[in-house]
Amino acid sequence: MGRIPLPPSTIRSARLPYWAVALTALLLFACSDGTGPQGGTDGQLTLTVRVHPLEDGAVPSLNTSLSDSEVQTLFDGANQIWQQGDVVWRIESIVREEAQNGEDFARAVRGGGAGGLYIAGGGVSPAVISSEVDPTGLRDLAGSGPRILAHELGHSLSLFHVACTDAGNLMSPGCPLGQRTQLTAGQVDMARLQASTGHPLGN
Repeated sequence: MGRIPLPPSTIRSARLPYWAVALTALLLFACSDGTGPQGGTDGQLTLTVRVHPLEDGAVPSLNTSLSDSEVQTLFDGANQIWQQGDVVWRIESIVREEAQNGEDFARAVRGGGAGGLYIAGGGVSPAVISSEVDPTGLRDLAGSGPRILAHELGHSLSLFHVACTDAGNLMSPGCPLGQRTQLTAGQVDMARLQASTGHPLGN
């Protein structure tokens, strides 16, 4: 759930136009055509994403095993969470490919340690990387998986980490208490403002 830069050679940046999510034991998406969101700022905003399940022949343990239908299940769960902001993530395509510069990729993934991260720029297109398994090693397509994905998508919509409270919040990293999928009215306003631009934070 952190935001750390990956080396520019790790992912083919030319293939990640606007919103992008990468999966290995992870995933990556991008708003593909630059036309912006569908819908108005006062109604539902539909953001198109491209998902890149990643593989690395040298480090098979990082390869994603998710099927296309399981990727959709993850996004269905993330969309349930984002209903509170009237934001919908629609998969445009799923493009399976090999991670570039496998050693740097493996180092960055293992250094994340939280199940996901958001790349805001730094020589590559903004992208979400979400792990197939959560930090405890659990492969949970109905609970922690969608929640971590929704959290990283929140970073792409300009939301930063907040402290844990008894009420809980989607953007509280590793918070064990409360409702861990909630967003405040202020967070929803910020996220929708970013979504309405048609570009993720950092682009």
